[in-house]
This record gives sequence, structure tokens and C-alpha cells, in this order.
Amino acid sequence: MTPISTGSLGYTAIQAMEALGPMSSLRLPSTSGLRNSSQNLELAKSSKKFTSIHGLQWRRSKVKQGSVQAVLMEPTNLNESSQFGGNGSSSSNSKAAMSMAVNSAASSVLQQSSGSVEEALTSHTAKLKKARSFSHDKEKMRRDLIPLHHFRQGGFAENSLMYRQIFVIRSYEVGPDKSTSVREIFSLFQEMALNHVQLLGIAGDGFGATRAMNRLGLIWVVTKMQVDVERYPVWPEVIEIDSWVASAGKNGMRRDWIMRSYKTGEVLARATSTWCMMNGTTRRLSKIPDEVRSEIEPNFMDHRFAFSQDDSPVAPRITKLDDVSTEHRSSHLKSTPTDLDMNQHVNNLKYINWVLESIPDEHIQTHKLASIVLEYRRECHSTDIVESLTSSKTVINGDETVISDSNDWCESGETPSRCCEYSHLLRTQDAGQEILRGKTTWRARSNGDSFNSTS
Repeated sequence: MTPISTGSLGYTAIQAMEALGPMSSLRLPSTSGLRNSSQNLELAKSSKKFTSIHGLQWRRSKVKQGSVQAVLMEPTNLNESSQFGGNGSSSSNSKAAMSMAVNSAASSVLQQSSGSVEEALTSHTAKLKKARSFSHDKEKMRRDLIPLHHFRQGGFAENSLMYRQIFVIRSYEVGPDKSTSVREIFSLFQEMALNHVQLLGIAGDGFGATRAMNRLGLIWVVTKMQVDVERYPVWPEVIEIDSWVASAGKNGMRRDWIMRSYKTGEVLARATSTWCMMNGTTRRLSKIPDEVRSEIEPNFMDHRFAFSQDDSPVAPRITKLDDVSTEHRSSHLKSTPTDLDMNQHVNNLKYINWVLESIPDEHIQTHKLASIVLEYRRECHSTDIVESLTSSKTVINGDETVISDSNDWCESGETPSRCCEYSHLLRTQDAGQEILRGKTTWRARSNGDSFNSTS
């Protein structure tokens, strides 16, 4: 350590530059104002605010100039009995003089050292920037080499035609009973379908649209969907979903899903849907052009179905309810811009909420949704005011029937007043335009089931 002299006052500043390394000693040169000759006093590295040196109490404080720091020592108890001598009337002046000398010397150290320290910091900063640039290049290379579907966790099975993906049920996807609802199942199926199109390599810039569909201004619209739930996944269960596509008539496409428990292989839910194409500008339905068909047809699995065809699971087309057959209704239902998907449609989750809105609360508290069938009739926009109609009278092909406790989904002991099947209609409230027809089937809750309004 090189002591810094302050001139005629004969005091020495503590050179404690953190950037250059901690200082640990103080030299007091021999002067007329000091009783002892020049000596070195070793200062222990201490975090204490006050330090005793040569019979004096010194206050430690830090100062900073640019990127350089110093520790300054200020005497706090100079008086007539101090080892520096002097009378009481001059003690305050001596204290001020010593403090000024210490601070002046430290300032000198800062000025003398700032140049070399700044140069060292500049060099160090340049090295850091170079290292960060190299690290950034490596990270970018790593990101470029790993395809996005790796993070989506999906892959192909069965001759690369079936898409399979694993999901973990999150805490925000379940209700009070720790189980998911039909809304979350719809969401997972939709995410699965979009990821499938991406991995096929035919995805364009749109909601599941192919590149040829983008060129022709076409979008997909779902016309019918059915979901049957055997058991709702619970948090934090790991599930596995299979999905595939097939032809549906001359101008439609079918997409199916099967959800299983990843641990046991138990089938939790099955679903099937029918899709057609719509012109994104005119909003009119369109045939599947040959250019689009050549993209999607090689991926069809026409021989595979989510439901056994012998069971004929898809119910006949349901005729719409009217004011006479309606038993329950909920009016003044509105959507918001956040309810729209990328095709400017009100999303499926909102439709489900509206359908369940008019089901009696006492029924939802005692039953769980086992199956839902939705038939989409027209688009719904964010400005539409919707009315939801529900009836326990199921109208099929013009014939009205009342579902009683003999329905297969009802548990033994159910009373006729607790019907297990409802018919639904969504329509615009002002013009009465039909938006959707639906049917829900329910089963009684077990003793272990807690109330969840959407399951």
C-alpha cells in the first residue's frame, strides 16, 4: 500500500479502493502535530461503522466517483485529551481540518486511479460483450436446430397418420373437485388439432388452414361435434390424446380424438367432429378445391373411428326448439371481442357456456355432464345478443318424447322429474336467427363428486 500524504497537516487518507482491492493499513508520518513517530496501524477488515485508531473514534463511510469507490475515515472524538493534543477551543477546528484532509486525500486517490480503473472496466466490458455475443449466437443456433413441435411434445403414430400428444392437467384447469370440465376438454382437442396440422408441414397462416387454403381465401368451420366423457381428468394427471382426420362425404372432413390416462391407458373421453370450408370474404360455404384436397387427403385414416360404428353413437339431427316446447331459457347473453377466435367466430367455449346457462341449477348440482352434441347453424358475432333455450323434451325428427329415469345414463332410483337429457337451442334474441342446436346427456353424481358447474 502507498500512503497518501496531505501536506503540512501531516495526516494520511485511508486508501480503500474497492476496484483496486481492499486496503488494510494506515500510516501516520512523523510531524510536529503528532506525538509519535511515523508508524503503520493495521486495520482489520470490518463492517463496523466506527473504528478505534490511536485512541480516536473514526467513522467509516463510502464515496463513489464514476465506477471507483473509496472508504473515508472521519474522526469523531477529537478533544483536549486526544493523542493529537490541542485545547478544547481548537478541537472542533482540528476535527474539521482532519476530516477535510482525509476526504481530500481520498478524492486525490479517486482522481489518480479513475483513469486506469475506467480503462480496465472498458476492457472488461468489451470482453463481456464479446462473450455475450458468442453465447447469443450459440443460443440462436440451438433454437434454430430444435423444431417447434419438439416443444409441443407431439409426434406421429401408426404409419405417421395419427397424431399423439401428452398433456399435464394444470391447477388452473380444474374446479373445486380437482377435475376438469368439458370446456377444458374442448380446449385440449382444439390445441391438439392445430398442432397436428403444424407437424404435417401443410399449415399456412391461419387457424388450422393449409397453404392452399390461404391462397384461395378459405377457412375451416366446424358443423357438428360430439364429446362423450367417461371420466374427467383430475389435477395433476398426465393424459395422452390421439387425433386423426378422415373424409366426411364429398366436401367435408372428419376429425376424431381419443383421450386416455397416460399411466393406466384408461379411456377418459372420445370425440368426433365434422368440418367444411368457408370463403373467408363472402362467408359462404365452399367445396373442397382439388388443390386443398391434394394437401389433406394423403393424411386421411378413413378406416378408423373414435366411436364404434355398430353402436351408432351419433344421434339423429335434432330439430330446433320453439317457445312452446321450451321449459327453461336464459336471455341477454353477450359475447365480447375476447371471445372471438382467429377466424372471427365466437369460439366453442362460449357456445358451451351459453348452452349450459339455461339448465336448472339444481340439476347441475346433482349431475355430471356425460355427453354433449352441438350442431352449428350460423356464425355468431360479438355484437349479437343471444338467447339460450332448454327443454327436457327431446325433439328428434319431428317426434316429441320425454326422457325419464329409464334413460341409460340415469342411475337406478332416479325420478322422472330428474331427467338425464336436455335439448338446447341458441338463437339471436332480436331476430330469432338460429345459431346452434344441441343435446346434453347427464349422469348422477357419486358421493365423492363435488359441484362443478361445467362438468
